[in-house]
Amino acid sequence: MWLQTQGVLGFLSLLQYFTSTYSLPADLESRIVNGTVVTWDNPRWQVSLRQKTRDGKETYHLCGGSLISPNQVLTASHCMYDYAYLKYRNPKKMIVSVGSLHISKQIDALNFTIREVYTAPGFDPDTFKDDVAVLVLNQSIPENYTRAMEIELNEDPQIPIGTKCTVTGWGVTENRTFSANLRIVEVPIVNHTICAQNYKGKWKIMDGMLCAGYLEGERDACNGDSGGPLVCDNKVAGIVSFGEECAMAKYPGVYTNVAKYVKWIRNPTTSPKGNDGGKNSASVGYSESSIFVIIPWLSFILKIAMI
Repeated sequence: MWLQTQGVLGFLSLLQYFTSTYSLPADLESRIVNGTVVTWDNPRWQVSLRQKTRDGKETYHLCGGSLISPNQVLTASHCMYDYAYLKYRNPKKMIVSVGSLHISKQIDALNFTIREVYTAPGFDPDTFKDDVAVLVLNQSIPENYTRAMEIELNEDPQIPIGTKCTVTGWGVTENRTFSANLRIVEVPIVNHTICAQNYKGKWKIMDGMLCAGYLEGERDACNGDSGGPLVCDNKVAGIVSFGEECAMAKYPGVYTNVAKYVKWIRNPTTSPKGNDGGKNSASVGYSESSIFVIIPWLSFILKIAMI
């Protein structure tokens, strides 16, 4: 989720569902900037986390994610949080799609319902602290299904500065039109201290976060790519979390640092030690939504978009 679009993730996703050529104003863009189209030679661990429409007959892309086991997906906690209603999304109204590079054409793709959702107990939707979640699918992906593969978790919290990594996702391109195909962009790891200094006064870059991108701008991941993987040396090292606008100079993309949460990711029923201070509190595991608070204006926009 990118900062200037916080709270409109669902709205943008609906627009993306209805058209692949819709043009957006600059402050509502969600895109991988200056990326290239992905082929099957590229990662097959990318999944599409999809929201069902009101009638339940169709779905639209909401966030990305990474397949980390035959029945587990790694994504961002903020992808499971509905900023319009200030509550977690109902997983019964979502699916996970694997095996497709196209945003809407699910030819030969497999779709799975979600059995359980684990969000980090320290997750803060306002600061993106502990922005990590594990989704447990109702079924495992068949061993003979070749269009999907698992990715290993990076366990080194100190990736060398300048290491070239890749980000994949769907969203609006630099031409401000929705890309129907999965895209990929290469970004280098940025010094954590420099990143924190650049964001000072805007957002706090915490210990469980990782920065990657170009300080001069030009290439980046954005809102539509939330929850997707930052891959370094064929391991998922980061989860797309937030940033300041899109490919904006001085402000690289901010990712959840997977290595800080490896133990929790592998056993999400216990507390992560990354940004949670090592507190032994239980994870937030749920299958139904709870807290229900409406933001009137945004709710109105979302209802119109659903018509």
